[in-house]
Amino acid sequence: MLRLPARRPLRRSRSLAAPFLLGLRAAFPEAVFLRAALSGLAMLAALTTAPATCLAQEATPPPAAPAAPTTPPPNAGETSDLLEIEGLGLRLRPLQPSFGKSETVEGVQRYELVDADASPRWWLIFQNLTSSTPGTTARSQLDAYLDTLRKNGKPFEVRINESFTVAGASDEARILLIERPVNDEATGISGWLIIPNGPDRFLTCSIAAPTRTFNAVWPEVEKSLRSIEVRSALVIAETKRQRMETGAKVLDFSRDNLKAALNAEPTCYRMYRLGAAGDKDPKARDDRELGWLVMRSREAMRGEVDPKADPKKLKGEDADPGILVQIDAKTIVNDDATNTVDTQIRAWLSWDRTEEVWSVRNTQRQGSGARSSAQTGVRSPAKRGDPRPMLRVINSTAEKLSRDPQEWAVPPNYISQAELMILGRLLPKDNPGPQTFASYAFEPRTNSLPQRRDTWKREADGTWTLETFLGGATVPLVQTFSANGERLRRVDVDAFGTVVTEKMELPALKALWRSKGLPIE
Repeated sequence: MLRLPARRPLRRSRSLAAPFLLGLRAAFPEAVFLRAALSGLAMLAALTTAPATCLAQEATPPPAAPAAPTTPPPNAGETSDLLEIEGLGLRLRPLQPSFGKSETVEGVQRYELVDADASPRWWLIFQNLTSSTPGTTARSQLDAYLDTLRKNGKPFEVRINESFTVAGASDEARILLIERPVNDEATGISGWLIIPNGPDRFLTCSIAAPTRTFNAVWPEVEKSLRSIEVRSALVIAETKRQRMETGAKVLDFSRDNLKAALNAEPTCYRMYRLGAAGDKDPKARDDRELGWLVMRSREAMRGEVDPKADPKKLKGEDADPGILVQIDAKTIVNDDATNTVDTQIRAWLSWDRTEEVWSVRNTQRQGSGARSSAQTGVRSPAKRGDPRPMLRVINSTAEKLSRDPQEWAVPPNYISQAELMILGRLLPKDNPGPQTFASYAFEPRTNSLPQRRDTWKREADGTWTLETFLGGATVPLVQTFSANGERLRRVDVDAFGTVVTEKMELPALKALWRSKGLPIE
């Protein structure tokens, strides 16, 4: 049988827990969930799609960070486009706003999905389980679960216990939700949706919610659950193969592609959090400035990753030719104009795309104090005795003299850090699309190498859009590019709303910041 309530809880290395769910965990062991809140500095890394900055981890936690919204963003209660968790054979339309996280614990993949409201109103976790007793069904599993609860003698009330239609299920699926005390003052809803997806195999969904908000949110949560499609391993494998095949073609950049994508002239971008009025009334918006960045790209030698290097004195591999993309940026920490971070990013790539080096240098200044952090990344090609191309990343801080090395074998369809910064200019424009493909790239916010699902398409006005789902993300990163591939805008959604990075001429940016009393150089 499936041992439903006895599984080990998820590791909580990057999760927070609301007080309600902490109480509910005593009744339901896995009531932990994911919240994602990016500081301005971490957002810089995300928006530039550039190497990680360490200060986001090393800086003092932001006491003055904006409070999470007490009401859901405008799209609350809506379901998004299909989210696909290929390792689970699962597709669904997740309720928005929400956050998702895929994690493998003891060889078992689990996918966490949680409401993004400041006080989460629902929580789900999916995983595949195999019954230890042949011939069991979803109904028999839940009947046995109820028998166990009754034997425990603790009070509970069955709220829902019925069959549940799921596309692709191999037999009858079933859902059980019960209400029981969390503490002396509150009760909670917990339960399971169990979906047969093979002989003695089940896709399970753990469900938790506060009773006080359950009736209000359940219709939309149920709508999301009813969008679930269970897919066979053969279908999943074929979809992955097609995406990887498309990615290999779309990302097959030549030296001519790389050279044509370079632009030595500085391109300036404004980073801000969208005001309360959003895009509906720009004049009424109270946008909050997060920072600015300037990007340049040119031909260069490997050793020029070091800003202090003299190109005339570079020798050996330091003199190897390639492209260099440079970003200079300033971000404001905690809305405090006297607390800023200066960042310099330099990413080099060889013309044959087999080698790369990047360097990130951060200096945080607050009053008369300053501290620094750095990251170095190196990708080496396959060679005799080491047949796999390897990616190595080291994060360090001067204050703690710390070094945190990480290493990965380079996967197929890998995109270098330099290419990510100029990706719009590199992607092909002979097919209006949409083209959906799989890729991999180092993700600075999580120091990981997740698979990306990218969709590249031309819009009616001649611009191009790139939508990217990173790992198990429920909301895509959306970037808009000009007809020739220059990035015009990028939109990210996090727990506090919408963050925008958009191209802006330097004089206009300076005038805007000065009008708000902010420092700009």
